[in-house]
Amino acid sequence: VYGSGLDDGNAITFISIDKGTLVTGGSGYPTNAVFKAFFSTGSKSYSASAANGIEISMYDASGVSWSTSLGSQTGSTFTIDHNQDDPDLLGNYYLKVKASFSCKLYDASGNVKVLTNGVYVGDFGNF
Repeated sequence: VYGSGLDDGNAITFISIDKGTLVTGGSGYPTNAVFKAFFSTGSKSYSASAANGIEISMYDASGVSWSTSLGSQTGSTFTIDHNQDDPDLLGNYYLKVKASFSCKLYDASGNVKVLTNGVYVGDFGNF
């Protein structure tokens, strides 16, 4: 499972987007080409704990955990709109991904937050 996230600068409010599962059939990391293909553009489905798709999680300012994995995602969307190579100066391979999404985040009590017209731009690293 590969993840990317953002926080509010105080590490209080946090959102993460995870995508999994990438099986390479061997030990070590996938090639950069395989990794980039894993983040191909197009619609992706939501999946519990990102096992077979996307999971969006969030911690709010009160420390409450919210996740797409805790409830139904009927009518929710997630689309990878663009991806591009974004290696760092040390030679580590990153892929910058732009995604658009709408989803429902649930807490452990079943309360729901609806996110609409979301846009996320972040790096995923092949390591």
